[in-house]
Amino acid sequence: MERYVVEQVDRNERYRCAVKALASGDYATALEGFLRVWSDTRGPDWEGFRQVLLVHDIAELVNAHALARSAFASVRDALDVRNADSCTEWLALNEALGEDGRSVAWFDGLPRPVPPEVPREPDGLLTRALIRHNRWADIAKLHPDPAGELEDWWTRTMPESFERLRTRHQRKNGCELNAEQRERMLETLRECGRRRAAVLVQACEAAGRPADAARLRLTALQLDPTAEMRRALGPRRRRQRR
Repeated sequence: MERYVVEQVDRNERYRCAVKALASGDYATALEGFLRVWSDTRGPDWEGFRQVLLVHDIAELVNAHALARSAFASVRDALDVRNADSCTEWLALNEALGEDGRSVAWFDGLPRPVPPEVPREPDGLLTRALIRHNRWADIAKLHPDPAGELEDWWTRTMPESFERLRTRHQRKNGCELNAEQRERMLETLRECGRRRAAVLVQACEAAGRPADAARLRLTALQLDPTAEMRRALGPRRRRQRR
């Protein structure tokens, strides 16, 4: 437990120093820090951090500093996309480098049906790349049973995510969540589920799969019968041209 806390403090401090260096224009220090943090934050506990905060910071750095672009491009190009973890890193760095066209081209070269090991989270890196390239119908190819996937995420993965977050809070603060914190955390996860449902519905509608879209809407509203879910799903859309 003590070692975990020390490692967390060291890693967090290293990240804060890199962010501060980036803000001050000390790009060499920022590059060194972000390379180290990128290397030190592997594993499921860090997935959200790497895909949101750290990727955003790296994108800012590489847009301001040519050496950083070259360094992170080298990290990306050394990855083996046949390995699941390396593939996720490759997709993340494509996004940070503003080169997610590579991710879409890679997707286009995959066999059909898309192999099961391909990352397919509705809020994940490959899906974000496809959305930016307006490839909604292709997102549906990643989800042969979207209603079942949404139900599984809501009933199994969401509670597991909550438990990981609760445990992380307890380790960091030495106490349990209070009622307000618990509800706020649960609502954040529910909002994530609503976004997932909205992406899946739009993808199925774009792909000309109205039956799947209808089942998704029904499942989503059974899982979360709130006005927030109805707003997230939006009106039924006509089929979009690819």
